[in-house]
Amino acid sequence: MLKKRILSFTFTLMVLFVVKAQETYPANVLGGPLIGMDLYNFSSREITGKVPHLHSLEVSFGLADWYWTSNTSVAGATTSINLQMEGDFTSFTMVLPSGGHKKVALAEANIHPTGYRIADIQLDIEFGKISARAHAEMDFHGKWGERKHGIGGMRFNSRNDEDAFNKYVDDFFKQNKRYPSVSELFSSLDGKISIKSRGTFNTSILSDEAAFMLNRIREYVEKEWAEIEKNNKLNNLLADAQNAEHFGRIDEAIEKYEEHYGISKDPSIKAKIDELKAKKQAEAEAAKAKTDSLAGTGTGTEKNGTVDSPMGRNQEVVDQFDHTIPKQQLTTELDFWGNPIVSKTDDGEAKTVNYAGMEVEDNEHYRQQMQLRQNEAYAREQFQLQEAEKKQQVDNYNNAIYQQGNDIYQNSLNIESDFEKAKSQLDYGSGDALLKSSAALASAATNAADATTGLAGMGVGLLLKMGENAAKRKAAEEARAERERQRKAEEARIKAAKEALKNTRLKVFKAFPEGELPLSSTKSYGNNLYYFAYSYNESQLADQNPTVTTIPVFAIGKYPDGTWPLQTKIETELNTLIPSQKTICGPFYSAQEAMEVINSFSKLLTQTQMQLNPIEYKGFNAHPENGPSTQTKAKLDFWGNPIKNQ
Repeated sequence: MLKKRILSFTFTLMVLFVVKAQETYPANVLGGPLIGMDLYNFSSREITGKVPHLHSLEVSFGLADWYWTSNTSVAGATTSINLQMEGDFTSFTMVLPSGGHKKVALAEANIHPTGYRIADIQLDIEFGKISARAHAEMDFHGKWGERKHGIGGMRFNSRNDEDAFNKYVDDFFKQNKRYPSVSELFSSLDGKISIKSRGTFNTSILSDEAAFMLNRIREYVEKEWAEIEKNNKLNNLLADAQNAEHFGRIDEAIEKYEEHYGISKDPSIKAKIDELKAKKQAEAEAAKAKTDSLAGTGTGTEKNGTVDSPMGRNQEVVDQFDHTIPKQQLTTELDFWGNPIVSKTDDGEAKTVNYAGMEVEDNEHYRQQMQLRQNEAYAREQFQLQEAEKKQQVDNYNNAIYQQGNDIYQNSLNIESDFEKAKSQLDYGSGDALLKSSAALASAATNAADATTGLAGMGVGLLLKMGENAAKRKAAEEARAERERQRKAEEARIKAAKEALKNTRLKVFKAFPEGELPLSSTKSYGNNLYYFAYSYNESQLADQNPTVTTIPVFAIGKYPDGTWPLQTKIETELNTLIPSQKTICGPFYSAQEAMEVINSFSKLLTQTQMQLNPIEYKGFNAHPENGPSTQTKAKLDFWGNPIKNQ
């Protein structure tokens, strides 16, 4: 029984000790509630830039809670700063090939994020009541969607600082016969904490790529882009194939459909290919039948005396022989039709000839058959010549129509350019100047009207000739299709140029990254640190002349006690000048150094056709360059409170 009572008493003491050790008191961390969101906003461009076509991540951090814990009996050795914070990561937004955006939920992409780490959070601590300074460092481990806890032990900057802290605790014990509670200790000391470093998502254990699932997002984006580009290619192939089929270019249509089928394996496309091949075969057979029919018609008309007489044709063939060669020198004597003579009559004329491997009699029937054969060959030759001549005439006409349409299209582009140029040159300086510059605009408008009239006239002319030949109609449609292809190609070229310009401008901003406003621990031999700031709208970077708002070089000065103004006060003033997201560059240790950097920045903005919109800011507690830091107004301490005379 005694043993059980001892164990019960011991357990009660342990519980009381744990409860007492876990007593907390809110810590006053300047900017601390937003540390998670501030760190992500500072790092987001670098993080999203690692994945092509990734626009943004939908990441949010709730307000962070900071509080003290300590075993006050040995307070100086056990005091810690605690952080509780929740992070949420739900979706991402990707840029589409068309230039639009698509928001994708992580669950939709089958991506399930686990956790993140923030390494090397650094804090500066000041207990003004006892003139003691300390610092703390911590690494924070979080799990997405859950509120997590991190802790960092406090370390004094010097032995004197630690002694002052412990002396305060000892004095309290002597006066009250007990150690102070955590609330009593830190409410009376009123410690002020500033963030020296918000830390980084890249730790020795977990990188930002793993924390934000960048590899999985990269795979999803690449797959989406490949699918969209595949569909775009299929759509273009289908449009080209249908266009070629419509204008009767069957071979081209089959080629485009086959290329489409090689990618899509679409049964309907395969059926279309078979249909066109069958159609092509049927047209070829019909053309052959027509040729044979025309050849037969030609023979019949020849018999009726409507073509060259047989004697004329015979004479033409006879004239082709070389009569200077003696007959005895010929190895084989031929008759008029080119068949070898086998036997002759007494008067030397051919009696029989070798025709197709057979000896036939050279009589009237043989000569009629040979004449018929010759006439049919001649008729086919003439028909082919006539068809070739007709085709050449149609091609010449089509080329003329296409060239005329292309010339008018190019002329319309030039007139549009002249019209825009004239608008840009309007001078509103005076009535006379406006009148003169308006004359150029009126002239450009007249040219545009003339071009439109000319185009309409061309259309009327084509309509009058529509019935003459189907080939003319085809030529006009192909000319319009060619102009449409040229227009699309020009739009694609302009889009690519704008994207390249936007990327160039983003590289300019990347060369001038975010800096750090001064902390209480910031060392400087001068009285001022110098900065400049800028802000831009990324959605406008593809425009012709986007505006970049700048705050030229400004100074932040030390207080007489050697401390710097609070970051929150400086940021509040800057936010009144530029409410949107901004980049603060610095610190620079002299105004000249800061001016050289901002001049370089301004020059690059001008070279990339961006406009500057400077906003004047005199700085915060700024001192004259290279001048004394004393001022006529009341002196302020680190916390902005007046220093009383001692």
